[in-house]
Amino acid sequence: MDRGTGVVTAGELLGVAAGLRQDQLRAEAEILVAAVEWAILHPDLDDQPATLWSRGEDTLITLAGDGAPGVDPACIAEFAAVLGITTEAGQRLIGDALELRFRLPMLWAGVQALRVPAWRARTVAEATRGLSRAGAGCVDRQVAAVAGRIGPTQLARLIATAVAIHGEPSGDGVADPDDGVGEADLFVQVECDTTSVDGRAHLTGTLELPDGLALESALAAGAQALTAWGSDAPLQARRARALGDLARRQPPLDPAQPEPAPDSTSQNSTGPDPEAAGPAPRTLTIYAHLTAHHDTTVDCDTVAHHDSAGPFGPLGRLGTTNSPVTAEQVRHWCRAPGTRVIVKPVIDLNQPVSSERYQVPDRIREHVLLRDPTCVFPWCAKNSHRADIDHITPWPNGPTHTDNLAPLCRRHHRLKTHTGWTYHRNPDGSYTWTSPHGWTLTRDPSGTHPGQPPQSRPDLPPPGPDG
Repeated sequence: MDRGTGVVTAGELLGVAAGLRQDQLRAEAEILVAAVEWAILHPDLDDQPATLWSRGEDTLITLAGDGAPGVDPACIAEFAAVLGITTEAGQRLIGDALELRFRLPMLWAGVQALRVPAWRARTVAEATRGLSRAGAGCVDRQVAAVAGRIGPTQLARLIATAVAIHGEPSGDGVADPDDGVGEADLFVQVECDTTSVDGRAHLTGTLELPDGLALESALAAGAQALTAWGSDAPLQARRARALGDLARRQPPLDPAQPEPAPDSTSQNSTGPDPEAAGPAPRTLTIYAHLTAHHDTTVDCDTVAHHDSAGPFGPLGRLGTTNSPVTAEQVRHWCRAPGTRVIVKPVIDLNQPVSSERYQVPDRIREHVLLRDPTCVFPWCAKNSHRADIDHITPWPNGPTHTDNLAPLCRRHHRLKTHTGWTYHRNPDGSYTWTSPHGWTLTRDPSGTHPGQPPQSRPDLPPPGPDG
């Protein structure tokens, strides 16, 4: 061990490890206490239940269930930043802590007595926030006694069983399809921001059975069609490609358009034949990062060869996800039949650009997005291509200049605009943020540096009548 424990026998070392584990349990329990106290110090001024607007979007989500106090949404980011976690992770932490403290008292007591690890109790809290207070109490009584003594798989089954029993369905025992009941667990998630260097994205989801059967049928047909077009890829690879083809062929849904007639998909339909159409084309945009004094013609191969070499060979980066990708994968995408390749030269990002207008022109926006691939708020990793461009010093005192612009996701843009968060851009390209309570955090291309508390100062006398 690097730091050493001062022990020499295996038995003593086991004792040290057990003691450290108790310290860890105690620290995690105390963080939950701190989260509850932080929430109580920052009540929702509108006296609403423990709900929040999700990610700065117009979607109301449940922070904790009925009986938990409301929380000022603006307080969450500061608590999370000081802990070194994302705002979303801080939101889940505070929500779980409130759920445990006010709706799952037996589990809360188990955590504070170090009998139940905090993560296990939080797993229960995540499952009960949609239940009534009585239902949550029943789950608490059923789970709390054994939550610290069984394995994760057994715990998950016990939670699912308890929630199913005490979930209190509608009066007739059947979920109404029009009220959204029973749809909370339906989701599809494509993890584009965490793709691997070989250009793969992980897909997970839970569908209703009829939708799952329809998708399975479409993937099977698509895989078969790819074989007819000459593909010799394995079956699972053809199914994956067929899913991408489905997405590229699907036009954006427009609720104003009438639904097709019932017989529009019959065997007599004159619509396009998927097998005759061929694979759906891809569009691939490549940014060639050049300095202002270079005039270079770039194609797929030279882009790959000009990238700097790393442990996986030459690497590029996906602009829409900020994920690394190998040069060989870029070549493969470019050479695929039907791919439309767009090459965009980018002038040296070290050259500042400005405009006389408040509105950020496309050329300046593109400069900022390529310079800062993510939201620059502490610990945030949301892709800058889906972010707002913020004037660090507000207009008109702050110009529309690349040194005064930064990408912020909608949630953190609102925090900066409407709460006590401030920040500035440093000459080295890093950003220094100051929280409403004076903590400072620095964000640079390598990530976020741990926060520093405000410098201690003697208590000042209260202001006089003139302020």
